[in-house]
Amino acid sequence: MLYFQSEFIEKPIIARDDTKALARVQSIIIDHENGKILGVHAGKNVIAFQDILTWKPKIEIMNGSVQMLPEDIVRIQKVLDSGIKIMGNTVKTEKNQYIGKVVDCIIDIQKGILSSLYVAKNAILFPYDKRIIPATQIVEIRKDAIIVCEQILMKKIMLKDLITRAGKLRSADTCLGNL
Repeated sequence: MLYFQSEFIEKPIIARDDTKALARVQSIIIDHENGKILGVHAGKNVIAFQDILTWKPKIEIMNGSVQMLPEDIVRIQKVLDSGIKIMGNTVKTEKNQYIGKVVDCIIDIQKGILSSLYVAKNAILFPYDKRIIPATQIVEIRKDAIIVCEQILMKKIMLKDLITRAGKLRSADTCLGNL
């Protein structure tokens, strides 16, 4: 299932068979080297992707203490220490042509991967020239920019098909089915 990353921010995290929220999602940790979802920031803690039982309608994790494997801890720490962020990062082509900034990501919660970037240019707080860039078009994710294939300019995917008559976004699944 495909969802915008923003749908999960501030969502409560609940242990199975409990009604009290343990924490709220602050961000989703995505490995910039391979696009895999490693986990979520939850307060001062990190919950590994494999410990999340359900994402919708609420984020449920296993009861009791969540144990992470040492290799997961090392991988997550490496990503966090790199300082490389996807959200808000500049997107450019291989020839350094500015495309915009990442305003959201589309993630596949079943596969645990980054599916696409939702990119827009801004003019005094009003986004324009919105497009979805499939993760397959990403060449490299660096601290200063996300580099995408030059062909992305030829395959501009406008978001006007995503907007319903009511002005709300349809499910990302529906939107990306035509890519």
